[in-house]
Amino acid sequence: MRPYLRLLEAPGAIPALDGLRGMAILMVVLFHAADSFRPPAGGLLAVGGWDLATPLYSGWLGVNLFFVLSGFLIAWHLLSRWTPAVSGREISAYLTRRWLRIVPTYYFVLFVAAFELTPHHPVEPGQLGLRITYHMLFLQDYLPGSILGPFWSLGVEEKFYLLMPLVLLAAWRLGTDRGAMALLAGIAALPLLTRLGMWLAGAAPAPDAFTHVWRNPFHLNLDALFLGALAAWVVHRRDALRVPVGAPAWLLGAGAAVIATLAVTAALPGNRSPFFHQVLVTPLGAIGMAGIVLGAALAPAGHRPMLEGRWLARAGKIAYPWYLTHVLVMWWAWGDLRAAFPGVAELAPPVQFAVFLPVYLAASITAALLVHFAVEKPFLILKDRVGAASPAAIAASTLPTA
Repeated sequence: MRPYLRLLEAPGAIPALDGLRGMAILMVVLFHAADSFRPPAGGLLAVGGWDLATPLYSGWLGVNLFFVLSGFLIAWHLLSRWTPAVSGREISAYLTRRWLRIVPTYYFVLFVAAFELTPHHPVEPGQLGLRITYHMLFLQDYLPGSILGPFWSLGVEEKFYLLMPLVLLAAWRLGTDRGAMALLAGIAALPLLTRLGMWLAGAAPAPDAFTHVWRNPFHLNLDALFLGALAAWVVHRRDALRVPVGAPAWLLGAGAAVIATLAVTAALPGNRSPFFHQVLVTPLGAIGMAGIVLGAALAPAGHRPMLEGRWLARAGKIAYPWYLTHVLVMWWAWGDLRAAFPGVAELAPPVQFAVFLPVYLAASITAALLVHFAVEKPFLILKDRVGAASPAAIAASTLPTA
């Protein structure tokens, strides 16, 4: 029983990636908490004319980090396990592993949310069967994601899992690192070009159309996913590409600078430029996060102690169930707080936030752990057994979990 309850595994080839996954989920969780209490005027944590919560409002960039990590890990997995002569058995094992990793836990939370099995999170009943069906088919990035907000990103991820093997085979056919990297970079550039075309065509500039038109669709998130895949190619071929010794530190610093600048700039009250928000923010976020992931992946183990720390790694291990459940828990915790202490709703937003945050964090972590051990982990064990007897899988057994 004790090994089953462990969150930390043996160190993988790139231990900093669990820490980055932990950072990504913390960004998203704190974003939803802060944004829910953000007053329409003034600041949530105003001090001297500056809102100290401003960086939290850009925690949605954590989703960009998740996408870059997914792109990296899936490409790394395929590059390390496959050859250009990949067999049908290996493709089948890959698809089975992806299904076991994502689908059972997602379906569990989907039905919990859809049938209102947690309190204080009402779901519009109209055409519920149809909406559940297209959520089960991972189409909610294009169709209204009206059951639970974070589900849209699962639609993006699943389509990438199907597309990436085809792109990798095409990259191998090009025969050179330069050609393969140009292909991956070209795909990553498509969202920016598409956004520019949409802008010039006058496509839905209204802010209320942002998520459905400019943020959620799979084709507009190819930048983060394929920049992650490009980073995996660079790490996999680092010796042949002669990556400079100082590249990891430079990439980490540059990526962090881009994200820090973007996080503050995008959340400033005076920055309401539609062009900036609808065309530039997401691609710049993808570029910054790709720099961070590539820098962390290239650095030798032990050189990034913060990212390799136990607490961030533990957060990374439960990131998936935490991401799926945290909004449900947010509604539940706030509803129960108001029921138990009716006066809390009359407090100023900063005080409400201060009361709510520790309850929310404790409850959401507890929910994530319960879902991880009761639902996710049995399927992760099955996933790790799929193809485990193959020589390629044994050789790749120290790879980070994707």
